[in-house]
Amino acid sequence: MAFVQGTVPFNLDGRKVYNIDYSVGDGQHNRKDDVMLVQKLLRFVFYETGYGPKKGFPVLSDVPDIAVDGACGPTTRRYIVYFKQCLRKTGYSVYPDAIILPFGPDVTQKSVVTKTAYTMAHLLETARHADDEAPLKSLELLANQPDVPPELSNSLKQVKPKAPGYRPGT
Repeated sequence: MAFVQGTVPFNLDGRKVYNIDYSVGDGQHNRKDDVMLVQKLLRFVFYETGYGPKKGFPVLSDVPDIAVDGACGPTTRRYIVYFKQCLRKTGYSVYPDAIILPFGPDVTQKSVVTKTAYTMAHLLETARHADDEAPLKSLELLANQPDVPPELSNSLKQVKPKAPGYRPGT
């Protein structure tokens, strides 16, 4: 389940560190609340704050708005791929697939296999930048937002030291 990662060895200005338990995307675990967190953060970046379009990454015109419904359908998968393409255009190293893996205890570490950073860490960081530029700071209070489904809200009240689906060496 999506959760707030606690007891992490890095400091993000004392802000909440959201993570997913298991992988989200094409052919993955796709636990409902993990998918909801990814969807909510993508919505936050591209729609709710307009951060993506301000940074030169417009909303996809051929794809509907991202629903926070926990279903990893074509729209969610397309936005995962698009978000990764946006990261790569700006010089970040991420693996170009339709999958988001949970990051481990160190948000800055890279995958041993692909030698790329974890996209979930980038998504969280991008959402933080979007929140910093937004008039209303709402990312820290994500669990209490009225548009967040109860299942996701309840999950984000859980604090764990790491994602059980994180596998060192992946």
